[in-house]
Amino acid sequence: MVRYKSSQTGGPFELLCHWADEGCNGSSASRLKREREAREREERQKKAEERARLRRDEEQHLNVLEGQVANWHKSQIIRQFVDAVRESVLKKNGSIEPDGELDKWISWAIQQADRFDPLVKSPPSILDEPEPSEW
Repeated sequence: MVRYKSSQTGGPFELLCHWADEGCNGSSASRLKREREAREREERQKKAEERARLRRDEEQHLNVLEGQVANWHKSQIIRQFVDAVRESVLKKNGSIEPDGELDKWISWAIQQADRFDPLVKSPPSILDEPEPSEW
């Protein structure tokens, strides 16, 4: 049986134990470092994904706003045009026949302006429905 001497200066057994401890601690420290780095990478990835989601949401909201503004402008232009037609006919003829063709057109045109206007609640139009597919 071989006996190892234990002393302050360290014999072979102490050196072996010291080396084993260093290796374990070293690999433990290395493992902890890798785990920390993996957590940090995962956190950076989550932040990047959240930022991308927020960006997509903001772009979508902006697109909706731009569409609403465009529709509002379109509704204003239609109303101005209807007013110009009405004034022109009144100036020329003095009146617009109630329930006549022009009166009905004016009502229809104002409904279309209301349909475009995001600030006005209006009844749905047949144009809002999808076209039926062919038989």
